Amino acid sequence: MTTKIDLSQTKLPAETQNAVSTLGNQLQEILNDQLESIILYGSALTEYFRPGQSDVNILIVLKNIDTESMNKVLDPLFLSKRYGVSPLFLTQDGVVSSTKVFPIKFLSMQENYQVLIGKDVLESLSVDKKNLHFRCQQETLNLLMRLRRHYLTSGGSGLPDRIARVIGHFLETLKRIISLTKETPISNDEVLEKSEQIIGLDKTILQRALDYRKNSTPLSHDEGELFFDDFLKTATQAARYTERLRID
Repeated sequence: MTTKIDLSQTKLPAETQNAVSTLGNQLQEILNDQLESIILYGSALTEYFRPGQSDVNILIVLKNIDTESMNKVLDPLFLSKRYGVSPLFLTQDGVVSSTKVFPIKFLSMQENYQVLIGKDVLESLSVDKKNLHFRCQQETLNLLMRLRRHYLTSGGSGLPDRIARVIGHFLETLKRIISLTKETPISNDEVLEKSEQIIGLDKTILQRALDYRKNSTPLSHDEGELFFDDFLKTATQAARYTERLRID
């Protein structure tokens, strides 16, 4: 029995909507009682979705995951890849335990998702603030290491493009750092302002990174180096703030 999947409220193009709906019904038929839930999450439900560039993220929750169950879904998943479908397979216990290791990811999933088939396994998830704090420390330090490595291995070339690739994830991390100090969640539109007010970052640098990602206006070598230096200092400041932050 197929389930009517309504994706009209998403930002997915019509052909991608059809592909996701077809995939959901194929998985339901193939997996049958093994299937707990299929959930669309991420940018496909926001204005940030870019057809042909953004992944179509789908969480698929099974009662058990083994090679037999994965082998069953190889063909439909392979066909859906042409539409950017990126599947994440977990058990329900795996969803709960994953919040301890990937709290930023699952908090983001909770903000933008749509249940396509089965039950809502995200609604009641909670994240421990200490786990979130630790992950934010990891993310900010990892960003610094990757930025420095890029500069050294590239000889200082492609610096603005590197910033464009990391700014989205950096802002998501900043949003979670800020949430550690506030009881009320903040929206994506508030991240730059709150990053300046609470963490002390220069929001004009963050805005410039967003503008460059959107427009990719060519910069001279010296301009790119100065831009990268400002962004590196901003990331360093965020890492130091997160390290000093104390969570009760």
